[in-house]
Amino acid sequence: MLISTVGRRGFAPLPPGARDLLPSALRRRRALTERLLAIFGGWGYEAVATPSVEYFEVFGRGLSERERGRCVRFISPGSGELVTLRADVTPQIARLAGQRLGERLRGGESLRLAYAADVVRLPEGPRAAAEHHQVGVELIGDGSPAADAELLELAHSVLIDLGVTGARFDLAHVGIARALLDALELAPEDRDDLVARLGRKDAGAVASLLDDVAAEPRLRAAVLALIELYGSPDVLTSARERLPLPSVHAAIDELIGVIEQVRENAPAVAAALSVDLGEVRGFDYYSGLRVRVWLPGSPQPVVLGGRYDHLVGHYGVDAPATGFAIELDALDAALSAGLSEDERGCEIGLLVAVDPGAGAAAGALAARLAEDARGSGEPVRVAAALPFASAKRVAVRTGAQRIIQVTVDDGRPRCASWRRAEAGRWQPESEVR
Repeated sequence: MLISTVGRRGFAPLPPGARDLLPSALRRRRALTERLLAIFGGWGYEAVATPSVEYFEVFGRGLSERERGRCVRFISPGSGELVTLRADVTPQIARLAGQRLGERLRGGESLRLAYAADVVRLPEGPRAAAEHHQVGVELIGDGSPAADAELLELAHSVLIDLGVTGARFDLAHVGIARALLDALELAPEDRDDLVARLGRKDAGAVASLLDDVAAEPRLRAAVLALIELYGSPDVLTSARERLPLPSVHAAIDELIGVIEQVRENAPAVAAALSVDLGEVRGFDYYSGLRVRVWLPGSPQPVVLGGRYDHLVGHYGVDAPATGFAIELDALDAALSAGLSEDERGCEIGLLVAVDPGAGAAAGALAARLAEDARGSGEPVRVAAALPFASAKRVAVRTGAQRIIQVTVDDGRPRCASWRRAEAGRWQPESEVR
């Protein structure tokens, strides 16, 4: 039976999980995407593009039945083959690497690839998104802790460059929870139920299920410990004592190796790291480190990724790999937090920002600078009480190519000019008293 989508007030809303982008939002999205790809390019990641449709049999290699079930599939009219819309970019990059760039991998070369793509998955709940807009990177052919550390440092660099502060990098290792779940030898439905309860960190529900399946006391205590093992990387010391399985200890050592590499390379990134060993959600193709990055202003993780050493092998070349995807909707929410609708929607060329408490003389100087720029045809916004870190955020949202920051030094207004440079960085132009 067909159900009409037209009611007394016109067409029904969009399907669950879909959304429109109005002109100002689309301008911001395009500018942000170009900026991220430029930053990735500055780190040596080459942009590639994958198709929006794939043969389902090829795309689904390495995916669990649950993940395959979320693919939007249909029969191709021309060939009669079962095809799917792009439900995830990582398997596509793995296929591209194995099929098109396999000789480079066999020759010992590491691939650094970047992409911007929209993915479509059947939503798993009434509030879940069906479409995900992502910009990401994949580092294929390097299985060392240094490769995982590089990805963490790159993600941190992107956020700092966007003027975002307060990021929290939650690290996990799929080998830890996976080894415990395997040791329990649960029926598939019980295993899925336990994963869901661990994801909610519902200790009572986890304990109840473990009692129902008569879990061995040693394993029962270890699984319940996963819920409590989160916080600073120091929790990994107690994790070795509370999770007494050799395979778990090997995974903990791998995680420690990545963290030590980050501490050596980039102490500022290390300060943002935390550990959540009870994080068990995500694609089954992950094989090691998992990362989720959270920002103030977004209820969803902004960056998701991890290591997937076995996926490329499904496409002809055994090669370790790691990567991450930036969820643009979540990043947009974080960048837009605290900004007015005007700041979110207007595209400008110059942002003149006055430091908080700079006073009337600084405000007058900002007005003169803005008037001069408008006289030469440049769109300008003046923002009062806006520190430079926040000014960079506003510039990202509005597409501004220049920032003039007005401050006060010894009671006199002073301004410094910055221009957007390559790889999304800000280059100082001049400093005038």
